[in-house]
Amino acid sequence: MMKVVPESSAGKWAVGLTSASIVSLVIFFLFETMGFILLVTILLELAAIVLSIKALRKERTILVYCALIFGVVVILFLLTHSLFIQD
Repeated sequence: MMKVVPESSAGKWAVGLTSASIVSLVIFFLFETMGFILLVTILLELAAIVLSIKALRKERTILVYCALIFGVVVILFLLTHSLFIQD
């Protein structure tokens, strides 16, 4: 059976950065005028993706997989969201 919580530091950081990016996404959608929050979210998710891939080499846990999948989806969404905004 697969574990839920990561034990490695890379896995814990990946899950923590993904949680922080979820908070920054909520802030971004509440106050859409703050563009720097979008940049912070993208940087957090890029770091979380890199750490998730690093953590998956040592351990395979559910939260690390979720962090990786969520990170890829968020990056794709934010990039396409910013490309197709019409003011």
